[in-house]
Amino acid sequence: MHTTVQLLDAAKARLGVTDYRLSKLLEVSTSAIPNYRAGRSVLNTEVAIRLADLLADSLGMDQRESRAYVVACAEWERAQRAGNEQEEAMWELVAGKFTAAAKKLATQAKAAAVLIAVGLFSLLFSGTPDGGAMASELAPSPSVQAAQGPCVHYVKRLVTYCISLLRALRKTICLHPIAVSLG
Repeated sequence: MHTTVQLLDAAKARLGVTDYRLSKLLEVSTSAIPNYRAGRSVLNTEVAIRLADLLADSLGMDQRESRAYVVACAEWERAQRAGNEQEEAMWELVAGKFTAAAKKLATQAKAAAVLIAVGLFSLLFSGTPDGGAMASELAPSPSVQAAQGPCVHYVKRLVTYCISLLRALRKTICLHPIAVSLG
């Protein structure tokens, strides 16, 4: 769970803006941000949605999920301040569903990065994706090396190899946030 202050700070850091500019982006009065920070007020649903849209990428969720998560955080904070333990527990459960999905997606992305690194290591030190010899597959001809420079050909081959790895990964690991189960 994130508090309003944590979400505001995250938006400020991500966008590199002041509280004044953040208030303009959220379409609230300039006094609203200090009131949120001091605990005098809690985000309403419309402002929570605007804040979620500013944070969507940094939360590791798609737009719909980040909106639901930030609204759940605001409602959790409202219930907490009102002392309503049942509502607080319910909103915490709702927000937890979205953070679990984001963690699962982050784990899948890390697994993909490891597989790409292993593939690059394999390409560099043992051979090519189709099993050919490294020297014959990657070594540029003298004319190509003279025209492009010694490293350009290798980089192009590595990029091509990474793309083929990503295509293969797409078939084995679902990296799209919509497909992540929230159950």
